[in-house]
Amino acid sequence: MINDLCCTISGSDKIIVDHTDSYNLGARATTGGWNFLYACEADRLGLLIYEISECRRAAAEGVRPEPLYSVYVDSSYKTGNVFAFNVRGVKLGGLAYCFDDEGSYETDAYAERVLRLEGVDGSEIFYGMLESGRYDWSDDVSLNIPHEDLIIYKLHVRGYTKNRFSKVSDKGTFKALAAKIPYIKELGVTAVELMPAYEFVNSGANTNFWGYDGGFHMAPRGAYSASYGKHGDYTYEFRDTIKQFHKNGIEVYMEMFFPHGTGSGYIDDCVRYWRREYHIDGVHLICDDNAAGILADDVFLKGMKIFSTNWDEQGRNNELYEYNNGFLESARRIIKGDEDQLQGFLYMMRKNTPGRPSVNYIASNDGFTLADVYSYDRKHNEANGENNRDGANYNLSWNCGVEGPTKRRKVVELRNLLMRDAITFVMCAQGIPLIYAGDEFGNSQGGNNNAYCQDNDTGWVDWNALHRNHRFYDFVRTMIDFRKHHACLHMADEAGLTDYKYYGLPDVSYHGDKAWYPELEHYSRQAGIMYCGQYAGDENNLYIAFNMHWEPHELALPNISGRSWRAVLTTGTEELPDASQINEARTVLVPARTIIILEDEKNS
Repeated sequence: MINDLCCTISGSDKIIVDHTDSYNLGARATTGGWNFLYACEADRLGLLIYEISECRRAAAEGVRPEPLYSVYVDSSYKTGNVFAFNVRGVKLGGLAYCFDDEGSYETDAYAERVLRLEGVDGSEIFYGMLESGRYDWSDDVSLNIPHEDLIIYKLHVRGYTKNRFSKVSDKGTFKALAAKIPYIKELGVTAVELMPAYEFVNSGANTNFWGYDGGFHMAPRGAYSASYGKHGDYTYEFRDTIKQFHKNGIEVYMEMFFPHGTGSGYIDDCVRYWRREYHIDGVHLICDDNAAGILADDVFLKGMKIFSTNWDEQGRNNELYEYNNGFLESARRIIKGDEDQLQGFLYMMRKNTPGRPSVNYIASNDGFTLADVYSYDRKHNEANGENNRDGANYNLSWNCGVEGPTKRRKVVELRNLLMRDAITFVMCAQGIPLIYAGDEFGNSQGGNNNAYCQDNDTGWVDWNALHRNHRFYDFVRTMIDFRKHHACLHMADEAGLTDYKYYGLPDVSYHGDKAWYPELEHYSRQAGIMYCGQYAGDENNLYIAFNMHWEPHELALPNISGRSWRAVLTTGTEELPDASQINEARTVLVPARTIIILEDEKNS
């Protein structure tokens, strides 16, 4: 043991402790040693270093592990509230550590790798892990996909591949997710959003499957790494996966949850870290608005996409995006036939706020899956163990006449029609479409609208549904491809409903049984939306004719000189309307609860 007035060292007489001028909190490798920075109120701080095998033994026996080395420093190593010191002279790579804060053993919130163990009472025990290797990113760079070209696919790393029909090895891991990249690319999306994939904690009575809790936000979740607990640095697996997504032209976003009261400095440090060390392209923040605002102006995050539920009205420096729950509510209401919804829905279809592009979705993890929106009137969360009290009570859903699974042909056909309507609206709306993983082939959670604790077949994507619902999957792929090939469906700026470029047509216009005159009465459930192609560099114009009424309706088509209309897509099962008939009548008959997309072209 080495003692002086400022520092006490045990375990080796080779250990050298010095001051450091680093400002990076946590443990960081340096030339020949490690910097340790930890913030606390104490006057004295201990650093305890362990062999991992000793941590495992102690956890299994329910005792504190014996440190291999310990270093205690006094306030002379402290600047403000931060202890900062460098340790060298012995090899620390491959070992675990924690801090002794006046008798309280604390895991480093800035730990870049985390050892998670289970105590004898089932509690979680965490230690930081020290690894000094540097990952080779080779030529990996940010894709910087323009917001108007984004199509986001949100998924849960474990739940996405854990199902027995997923046809990948190492199910539930980053490695398994990488094996699904060809499928994701074929679907046509341009970005993936990962639900919490850092080392979150389980503080409740139920399993924390989703990860919306506190944790160690700088460390990838060990359980999601096939290499965790084996040789090598387990964090490389996640980096490999991100690099593979980038090679396939797909951006990667992290959803990060910070409990109320988390300091904005810590949140900013975490996001900077993920961008620098993992090359993520964006982050979806769930945190206090004030903390999110700090990131909005962080110059180090310039070029990174930052998503939140709302932003203030002040100008910001960075790329900010806004999750549009209003689209979900409005679209669900009109699809199931609620009255007095048309005017608000038309606005949601064009909403694309300057400086804060909207992310549009009709289903996500927080609520029913898309298939369940049209299969259940009520939530069925009994398996969560909370007497069905958890989860939203009002879901704006409709079971189409039967609660849950059914073989009644007309009910099944109606459900499939409404699902096609939903996908079409999402893909034809301005802003950024988001699909929740599995919705593209009708994945169901059996009516559970809050599967936060369902680490089982309920919460996992059912890949067998891809075989059962392959026609719907093909339709989703068709709509994604259609959106990509029609720039007027994803313009960079919000529509002004005027002809501000003097093309002879407004950028977006609305139509009813008379062209240019939408019927906006409270009982109306049908309208035509025309997108002027010239405003986005397209040669042709598009007309989205939708009728969410339970009766057929005719919608008038604008008479554009030298051009004719033809129907190109429908959500219904009927044949597409004949081009000669619709151009002669200048109307299109839209069946009940159906969308028909028309495109014009120059007369030959």
